[in-house]
Amino acid sequence: MAMLFQVMSRAETANAHNAVRRAFGSIESSAGRRRALEAAAEIYFAQEWENPVVRKPFKSLMLAFEEGSKRRDEIAHGMAYGVTFNSTPMGCFLFPAEYNTQRTTPWMGNADDPFAFSRAKYRYTSTMIHGLASKFGELWHKVIEYTPTIRMVNGTPAVILDARFGDGTAQKVEAMLAEEKSKANSASSSEVK
Repeated sequence: MAMLFQVMSRAETANAHNAVRRAFGSIESSAGRRRALEAAAEIYFAQEWENPVVRKPFKSLMLAFEEGSKRRDEIAHGMAYGVTFNSTPMGCFLFPAEYNTQRTTPWMGNADDPFAFSRAKYRYTSTMIHGLASKFGELWHKVIEYTPTIRMVNGTPAVILDARFGDGTAQKVEAMLAEEKSKANSASSSEVK
């Protein structure tokens, strides 16, 4: 999220990157960071913000961040307990803390459920936690895939160019600009000689 915030803040110098990174890091909640990122996106995408081609991928990423944040909180604030049924050790599980009203129920569950004693809305095994870690890695890769699609190309986010003029337009514009720059550099080198 911090990387996207830096991109959307259009920080261009090392000091600007550092200031934006530190400002973003001072927001203490994940929800606050998501709101800050959305506010930056509204400015970054300007009048195209309402365009579904622009907005939908961003909103999908924010939803994934929100869900990931919930899972992260469950792991970080959970309590690990060993569980035994009828003198048989069942292993260790990560449960929410009993005082966590959002992640527990007020009453014990069905007597047929051997885990009903915990009133927990979730319980994780180490295998499940490793699976979540894998999903966090997938989310990181989604950000890595998304970031180039919003890069600025001659002052316009690439996704907007591609939406207006067809896929690949941003790359063509970049290639044309690179060629023009190369020609200008060659011309100025010739003049210096």
